[in-house]
Amino acid sequence: MAVYLGRSGVCRLHPLLKGWPEDYISGLSTAFQNAVDKPLMPVDELLHLADKDMVLDIEDKWLLDKSSGEQLHRIVLTDYIAKLNAGESAGMEEAVLLLFTLKNFLKRLKCPKSFPNGETWWNPETMDDLNKNYLQLLIGLFDVMVMGASEGQHVDNFRALLSIFFLHCLTGSIKLFSFLCLLWTYGYNLSSPLGCTVNAVLQTQAFYIGQALLSSKPKKELQSIFSPVAVSLLVNLANPIREVRRGAIACLGALNTVKESPLSTIVQAVMERTEEIVADPNYVAQALASVFEEMQTSTKASQKLKALTELLSLLQNPSCPSYVSKVLLKVLHYVNGEELLLQLLPVLNRLLEKVTQSARAVLPDEAWLLHIVLGKYNEHSAGLLLKNPQCLHLFIQALKTPQIISEGMPSFQITALGQITKAFFSALDGTVQQKLLGILFDLQVESKNAACVQAVGSAFKSVSQKMW
Repeated sequence: MAVYLGRSGVCRLHPLLKGWPEDYISGLSTAFQNAVDKPLMPVDELLHLADKDMVLDIEDKWLLDKSSGEQLHRIVLTDYIAKLNAGESAGMEEAVLLLFTLKNFLKRLKCPKSFPNGETWWNPETMDDLNKNYLQLLIGLFDVMVMGASEGQHVDNFRALLSIFFLHCLTGSIKLFSFLCLLWTYGYNLSSPLGCTVNAVLQTQAFYIGQALLSSKPKKELQSIFSPVAVSLLVNLANPIREVRRGAIACLGALNTVKESPLSTIVQAVMERTEEIVADPNYVAQALASVFEEMQTSTKASQKLKALTELLSLLQNPSCPSYVSKVLLKVLHYVNGEELLLQLLPVLNRLLEKVTQSARAVLPDEAWLLHIVLGKYNEHSAGLLLKNPQCLHLFIQALKTPQIISEGMPSFQITALGQITKAFFSALDGTVQQKLLGILFDLQVESKNAACVQAVGSAFKSVSQKMW
């Protein structure tokens, strides 16, 4: 733990940690200067020593939850001074002092006043630097404690620290699971807004901690956090790493006890296909398409609509990270129709406005999300362009949006033009067809972009097959 804290960037992320390694050793030097005959080791040597594996069993007197803070501190300092005076190694005492210091730090750590507590999502894409630094600190601390609680000589102490972390830093179910949802999904972002990574190992460990916590929570508490937790788990069922999928399924199994949510039918259907989903990352998209098709029957149509509305309402929330929305729509790749597109119109409107106002501010995940939403304009949703004026307006706006957000990504204009296929155009009402033909003629005449002209030509070929 000392190595991680000393050598990582964690110490620079919070005022309380600024200069921690130097101040820690300096403080010990001052406290012991009259009792110790030789100077303390330099910081680098101390961190190196703390990094070495120890083979002795830890005694009960070193356990953070077996003694009061004052009692433990007195015991450790007494033994530490005695060993230094005797010229003996004090590695155990130094490690426990660090753990004790971290325990006190966790109990006193306060989140910034501007932190979005109570929000459905913790979205690092929209946070200011102070809140990002705080969130990165939480992730770094969690990583250290989970690693220590998994193996090594101080397992019991690190598990005690995890309990303190959950109790003091993540108070309440909403805050606790907002943090876990962040850990479960952060790896899908393309822009690294926190400047750190959550690798598959930490992500998987977070799943099994989440499973234990979900299993211990009363059903009434789970109802309040069911939807964002369910979505954060569902998107991981398409992860290419088998253990990630297995961990997400395990969490969904613990969540499956709640039947009152509109999403409970989806969770139940996924659990019935556990073996196939764990075996194949592509299976969940096919499974969800099948689930929604089965709900098309008259007795389950309203159930399907409620489930779909609940899923997509989370995407409509501006606090939902674009990388979560992006992956969720990939999982819903084979789910189409007017109901789906209708729910996505607020998202499309918000993203197109951002592209128009400041294309440079658009994140890569937001750009890919916009492309995916445009892909939902197809023969299954074509009827909505006549029924909903905004639906047609936004599609025309996309046809006139030539911006390219990053290299290797097509413009939104090209993606929209690509949706004008024979099947799509044939499913449109005649008045809508005429409006789109007018837009195509204008683009053909006015555009000086070769790719756009070529895409318009392809669209005209698709349209001509319908017309002639």
